[in-house]
Amino acid sequence: MEELAKRFEEHRPRLRALAFGRLGPAVRPVLVNAAAGVIVVPRDRPVSVMGFTVRNGRIAAIDVLADPARLQRLDPALWAD
Repeated sequence: MEELAKRFEEHRPRLRALAFGRLGPAVRPVLVNAAAGVIVVPRDRPVSVMGFTVRNGRIAAIDVLADPARLQRLDPALWAD
């Protein structure tokens, strides 16, 4: 497990770039349950909301909502420019 964690840390910047590089313009910061989060809104339609649990200055957990029915009920003001 320790070796896997070490390899992950070595590749973290590249993994982050791969994960968010194409989504960059569609990712907007939001508060999720009064904590840091993002909403992914390509072409003005939300596809996911992610809430981050931060411990000791690092992301310890990410909760993702991707249910289309629940996402449709979100207020568009959340991602308006």
